[in-house]
Amino acid sequence: MYNAIRRNKTKNGDINEDRITSSVFELLLLLPDLMLWKIISSACRQNKKMTLPDDAGTLNSYEFWPEWDPTGTQNSNRVEPDLYLNFQYCPLIIEAKKHESINNQNHEQWSQELIAWHNEYPEFLPDEGASILAICGLTSYEPDKINVHRNDDNQTTYTAPVFKSSWHDLRQAVQQIQADFLADKKNYTNSNNLERLFDLIIMCFDLNGIHDYRWLSELQATGITKQSKNTVYKWKNRCSKL
Repeated sequence: MYNAIRRNKTKNGDINEDRITSSVFELLLLLPDLMLWKIISSACRQNKKMTLPDDAGTLNSYEFWPEWDPTGTQNSNRVEPDLYLNFQYCPLIIEAKKHESINNQNHEQWSQELIAWHNEYPEFLPDEGASILAICGLTSYEPDKINVHRNDDNQTTYTAPVFKSSWHDLRQAVQQIQADFLADKKNYTNSNNLERLFDLIIMCFDLNGIHDYRWLSELQATGITKQSKNTVYKWKNRCSKL
């Protein structure tokens, strides 16, 4: 979580969204670009009308808490998203919160970040823009759209996609890509390095309180057999003697 410490975003070891964002993505950014993108896209809720590309190209640059020009926004000093991933074909602005069920994401904040992004990257065409990735802080995790009024001579308005995910979704996506990698490990020249890196990423989720779990609806039902019933009785009798 070097970036969170460097930018004074975390104090006294508190687990907040800035610490989680920094520690998790600092490790994810060490993965190959395509593998990183597969994790991100797999973690996002998508539907037939709103999908992310299969390949976002090269990650040209990234920045934690960039300080963007606020011209055209309601901010006076700067606009500061949590993380910007400058992918070649799909620039991505990440706004992260800590909790899944607390509704503290803000459509207006997303809009301000997109306006400020255009101030920083004016070379994009009027109807081109970055996508928002909102992590946690949502009541609905279906993809969304927002209208953005670009701060240019023509006051261009366009619709920007908002994809949504959670820290748990991101962990599950990492575990799936990890499993795919391990099944095909022999075809990677740097397989030992990647294997250690995946282990560190999973450890990072654990240290930040993002554990693996399954909903009851995801579990396969199983019947109780005579053998399993006898096992339960044995454990019950053993515990009663303690």
